[in-house]
Amino acid sequence: MAETGKLAPAESRIGGIVSVGGSTVSVPLTKVANAQRLQVTLSGFSVAGYSGEVAVPIGILVGDVDGNGYVSASDISQIKAAVGPATKANFRADINCSDATKATDIGLAKASFIP
Repeated sequence: MAETGKLAPAESRIGGIVSVGGSTVSVPLTKVANAQRLQVTLSGFSVAGYSGEVAVPIGILVGDVDGNGYVSASDISQIKAAVGPATKANFRADINCSDATKATDIGLAKASFIP
């Protein structure tokens, strides 16, 4: 279980309570800028005989719904296909975290598009 944590770069913040449920750790983040890499370090971690700290790298890029490191036509297509309520299967397409994928999300991704 993660009891404490730290975040790099220092400008970003953990913006709430870190929660653990089974094999899922949720870390609410604030002041995270676009187009950067973060590292969340979880302390007090214990699983399968290992205990200590675990560093989790995270890449942030608005519109990169497939996680390949850039925004392409494939990302735009995936967002268009996900228009409607956000679900566990399509939540990455909800760029502005409004609980639904809309034209606004498509526009945000197009702003980061690399042809």
